[in-house]
Amino acid sequence: MKLVIVLSAIVWSAYSITIPLSTVKSWYDVTAPYQETCIQESDVDPDIARNMLLINTLPNEMHMRCYLKCLHEKLNFYLPNGDLDKDLMVKTFDHVTPEIGDMCFAKFGSEPDHCLKSYRIVMCGVQATLEAESQ
Repeated sequence: MKLVIVLSAIVWSAYSITIPLSTVKSWYDVTAPYQETCIQESDVDPDIARNMLLINTLPNEMHMRCYLKCLHEKLNFYLPNGDLDKDLMVKTFDHVTPEIGDMCFAKFGSEPDHCLKSYRIVMCGVQATLEAESQ
């Protein structure tokens, strides 16, 4: 398990080094009111959760996945049927374009595990944003 976390952190680091500060600020501005509650609910490492985009790590482990799900719930991104509201996510985050939303939701929107779905959608969105920024 530790190897998976370390490898996930290395892969994430390669992507997140170039995350624009405006994207990082946007994420923290939107999620800040819910961070502490979601840290407690998910039992995620508080330092990683509070600084994940700044320290270049987003481990693919249960606590992080459920932390992101909690944030999505607090932001009212989850619809009553368990789907994520793609349009609301696109409106909420400046860096998530409709095209990125469509692509990520086509890949991961039907994931039945809500924690894993939240994690995969976030990872997809960040990676797509970085790819768009580099072009």
